[in-house]
Amino acid sequence: SLTARVYNNTFYQNYEPEWDSEIRIYLVSADISALEIRNNIIYADSDTRCLIDDTGNVTNHSNNVYYRPGGGTLVLASGVSFTANDVSSWEPTALTGDPLLENPFDLPTGFIGVPGIDIKPNSDGLNITADSPARDAGAALGAAYNSSINSVTRPSGAGWDIGAYEITLGEPEVELHGLPGDGMIYLNWKLTGALPPTSTWRIDYGSQTGTAYLPITGIVSSQKQAMHEHAS
Repeated sequence: SLTARVYNNTFYQNYEPEWDSEIRIYLVSADISALEIRNNIIYADSDTRCLIDDTGNVTNHSNNVYYRPGGGTLVLASGVSFTANDVSSWEPTALTGDPLLENPFDLPTGFIGVPGIDIKPNSDGLNITADSPARDAGAALGAAYNSSINSVTRPSGAGWDIGAYEITLGEPEVELHGLPGDGMIYLNWKLTGALPPTSTWRIDYGSQTGTAYLPITGIVSSQKQAMHEHAS
C-alpha cells in the first residue's frame, strides 16, 4: 500500500463543474493506505467548495488555506459541511482568509529559467504577497519537500509558506542613472517579492566632497523609481 501526499500546492478556481469543488476525493480502487493534504492554498470561486471528501479518505490534513469568496461551505467531509466558522473543528490549523495572491488576473502559462537552478512560473500571479495569511504559516515538512515552484528553498522567512510558492523579500537591485554635473539623477530598483502597501522606502545619499544632503523619505513601496534634483 502507498501513502499519497498533497503538499504545498496552489489550487485556483480550476474545479470540474460536475464535481462542484476544487478538490474531490473519490477513491474507488486506489490502493493507498494514507492520504495527506497539507500546506495547500485551495481558492474556490463563489459557487464551489474547496474540498469534498465523500467517504472520509483523507487521513491527515493540516495548515491548508480554504478560501471561498462570499462564504458558504468550504469543506464537505463524510457528509458533514464545514464553513469558515467551524472548519477549525475539522482542521485546527486551517486558515480561511483571502490568501492575497499577487495578481490572479495574470496567471502563469509556462516556466522560465533553468531546471534545478532557477526555474519558476513565467508570472508571479499566484504567488502570495507579504501580507498574506499564508506567509510563514505552513507546517515544516522536512528537507525532502522543501523546494518550491519558484526555486526558493523553504523556509525563506520565519516559517514555510503555504502554497506552491515561497516568497522572498530580498535586498533590492538598484540602478543609478546620472552623470557628474547632471541636475537630475534617477534611481530605479526592483525587489523580489512584495512589500506591504504601508511600507515606505528611504534613500540616503551624499557626495564625494562630504556634502550632506537630506534623505529622500516616504517613498511608497509600490514605487520603483525616484528622481532628485540637486545643485551641480
